[in-house]
Amino acid sequence: SYAYPLPGGSAEPSVSTAQRVLVVDRERDFGEMVGEYLQLKGGYEVRIASHALEAGFFLGSFRPHLVILDLQLDDVSGQDLGRLALDHIDGQSVRMLGSTTFLDGLPEERFDALGLNGVVEKPVKLDELLATIQGVLG
Repeated sequence: SYAYPLPGGSAEPSVSTAQRVLVVDRERDFGEMVGEYLQLKGGYEVRIASHALEAGFFLGSFRPHLVILDLQLDDVSGQDLGRLALDHIDGQSVRMLGSTTFLDGLPEERFDALGLNGVVEKPVKLDELLATIQGVLG
């Protein structure tokens, strides 16, 4: 299990009451495209991580309401990150969406095992992604 220091033990100061989304994807361009869209169209506060260490840091400091997780990340399993999310966010449930280019190859039991609230297929249709996120976050 990974242990990440929480700077000062507190979340980064939030300038808004916007819901926070963390995009974890090895393709930084994908993360930035999704992040920009969600900020502009959805009014979400977004952070992008391209590897597990960065994701762990943001889970602690940014405290996202939702994580969009690349299911093909090399350096972490979704299960690890899911546990990390639960470890780090005091009593607040973190919603998780998986993203993958190989949706057909993944059995649905795997989604349940990862505790995912849904899966989006790449290439992502941004308007559909936004609708999915709004549905998950309510």
